[in-house]
Amino acid sequence: MKNIVLFAFISFLLFACNKPIYDYRSKYVGTYHVIQYNQSYSMGQVFSYDTSYYDLKVERSDEKYYVNFISDGGETNYLLEKDGTLHNKSFSGSYFEGGFLSKSKFTLSGGYFSPGGGASYTSTGIKIK
Repeated sequence: MKNIVLFAFISFLLFACNKPIYDYRSKYVGTYHVIQYNQSYSMGQVFSYDTSYYDLKVERSDEKYYVNFISDGGETNYLLEKDGTLHNKSFSGSYFEGGFLSKSKFTLSGGYFSPGGGASYTSTGIKIK
């Protein structure tokens, strides 16, 4: 009887140690409605301004969390770090910064600049589901 209790206790300890650690990014999973303010210019031209609306989805794949910006022009994928900041998977000379301010709101700003012109944007998203 003592052996059975000892075996059960050791088994419990082994399985309890393998308990997964809670990942704080799971609170961001869902769909967000995004409003983006854009500003662009070309050399010799005046600044151009417009506003865009689109959806963003935060999804989990394996152990990584992805943030997918979905618009009529296609999708842009970012990796979501454990601290809530975003990182672009393929850097193309542009810059950006931002992340989640709370479990239901995020902000992102960035752009690109060249000698002939450039563009910048500021996005704010609110979780809808």
